[in-house]
Amino acid sequence: MALRNTHDLELSTSSGRSVERYDAALTLLAGYFLDPLAEIDRALSDDRDFVSGHCLRAALGVLAAERSGGTSADNEDDSGTHRRRPV
Repeated sequence: MALRNTHDLELSTSSGRSVERYDAALTLLAGYFLDPLAEIDRALSDDRDFVSGHCLRAALGVLAAERSGGTSADNEDDSGTHRRRPV
């Protein structure tokens, strides 16, 4: 049986605790607070088959890679001089 979160989205888990942790991770992500990855990892430890949780974890990985600014080669101009990426 799928449960619904605080946004009335049907989630792919039967673990109420995973839903609570999923919502907490979304709140942390939206507010740039603390560590949403740690919270979603706790949700996945409650239910390893929680597909929505795995999707959120993957999205957090993509966001972290985007925030890092790519590779160091991306931060060099044509002369090989290191340049700062705009924030």
